[in-house]
Amino acid sequence: MEKILVIDDDGSFGPPVSKALQRQHATKQAMEAVRRSQQEFKDIFDNAPVGFHEIDAEGRLVRINNTELNMLGYSAGELLGQFVWKISAEEEVSRQATLAKLCGETPPHNFKRMFRRKDGSTVPVLTSDRILKREDGSIIGIRSAIQDDTERKRAEKELADKRDLLQALMDNLPDLIYFKDTHSRFIRINRAHARHLGLQRPEDAIGKSDADFFPSTEARQKLVDEQCLLATGKPILGLVEKSDTAGEIHWVSSTKVPIFGGDGKVTGLVGISRDITAAKQAEMERQAMESQLRQSQKLESIGQLAAGIAHEINTPTQYVGDNTRFVKDSFADIRKVLKSHEELLAAVKADAVTPEMVSRCEGILKAGDLDYLSIQIPTAIEETLEGIERISKIVRAMKEFSHPGGKEKNPADLNKAIESTVTVARNEWKYVADLELKLEPDLPLTPCFLGEFNQCVLNLIVNAAHAIGDVVKKYPGTKGLITVQTRLDGDHAEVRVTDTGTGIPESVRPKIFEPFFTTKDVGKGTGQGLAMIYGCIVKRHGGTVTFETEVGKGTAFIIRLPLKPQAGTVAGPPPPKMTAA
Repeated sequence: MEKILVIDDDGSFGPPVSKALQRQHATKQAMEAVRRSQQEFKDIFDNAPVGFHEIDAEGRLVRINNTELNMLGYSAGELLGQFVWKISAEEEVSRQATLAKLCGETPPHNFKRMFRRKDGSTVPVLTSDRILKREDGSIIGIRSAIQDDTERKRAEKELADKRDLLQALMDNLPDLIYFKDTHSRFIRINRAHARHLGLQRPEDAIGKSDADFFPSTEARQKLVDEQCLLATGKPILGLVEKSDTAGEIHWVSSTKVPIFGGDGKVTGLVGISRDITAAKQAEMERQAMESQLRQSQKLESIGQLAAGIAHEINTPTQYVGDNTRFVKDSFADIRKVLKSHEELLAAVKADAVTPEMVSRCEGILKAGDLDYLSIQIPTAIEETLEGIERISKIVRAMKEFSHPGGKEKNPADLNKAIESTVTVARNEWKYVADLELKLEPDLPLTPCFLGEFNQCVLNLIVNAAHAIGDVVKKYPGTKGLITVQTRLDGDHAEVRVTDTGTGIPESVRPKIFEPFFTTKDVGKGTGQGLAMIYGCIVKRHGGTVTFETEVGKGTAFIIRLPLKPQAGTVAGPPPPKMTAA
């Protein structure tokens, strides 16, 4: 008998055996391999992290793993042999669907179902079916993988609850809230924003952009701003935007911030806009009232200066009138002389001159005193012209000082404005002080509200005159000095008004720019002058107001205005500095 060597399972050579025994041994090994494979499949099937079951061609359960049994609370004996739709919470629907698949009428697919546990409770599951077929193509049954969908359902519910909460919060806030994608298209808005856009429902805005609701120029600007945000990731904070929806003007203050994805890239933006139309209108009304108040203060100043201005005009008017009457009277005497000479000339031509005619002509000539008139009349005419020029200068100064100015800053000649203001205020200072102008001739034009600047300079000159007046009272017959100086200081124009008055006591220096604070006697000051100057120069012009003072020596107020145009209204800096000389 032929014998062969056999290799044992451990790889060593066993004793020689016959071919028959070798075939028996091979069959045994194959069967053992099949058994092991089946056991491995059973272990994997029973202990897989997802549920598995198989049904036959009639829809009965023929195999079910431990994972699915534990999920449903059954034992294998309680389910094997039962129809699979018995474990479905939608039994009839499951029966029809299962039978249709077993008949090959519908392809298997993944879908969501509800299974019923043994205790009657339900569990959401995700199923994935696979048709089992014989070699001839006939259907054996279906193998299904079952995954407990409870956690996903719970996560979905939590997410839905959060979305509902977010939408509820958004819808109950008065602010306009919106989310946009990277193309600046709306993906969610709240009810307030829907009303702002003229929509009945927030969802009507989804997929649309600002171009669908706003004028093209406004929508284009919004798009530019938002695309810059999306490109750079830099938020837009407190942007005041004018909005025109359905022909109705609104003002909104918008804050827009980028939304970042998991990869750190910008995936969209969220915006919150607050309708500030009422506040803006109130601000515009307040500005209008302030403008009226400033003009009223100017007119009040003119009213207070009226007597002095009338006196300033009256003085040149008087000598213009006196000189005009003198020329008039002198002209009558000159006409008498001319008439007598005409008569004498006619007599000479007629050869009829008599001694009486010559004597009378000489008498008229002597009475007319032409030598005196030839000297005085030109002088009178010169003085008259000077008086007229003086009056014209005062009138021009009044006109320039009283000009209300525009709503925007315009380049202005500060030197010319100061000269006009000094002329208008002359009667306030000329009795107590001399006034010296040191105006830099090359001072550039300065952007300002000219009428308001004139008022500031007037207040400073009048205050200086009052401060010097308090000193002059103690020393009758003396005069102080007011100096108004301009100069270029870097990118600012500086105006300095200096007086030789009493100076400002240290105890009141921190209060001098406060409204209604004054150290003047009752009825002499309202306490609004310096407060108005501070508000005008600092808040309206973006400049500064400071002062230097020494008790008993005098005070200098320094105004600095920026030469570069700035916004019409700016936030005020900290309180003005005070320097004791």
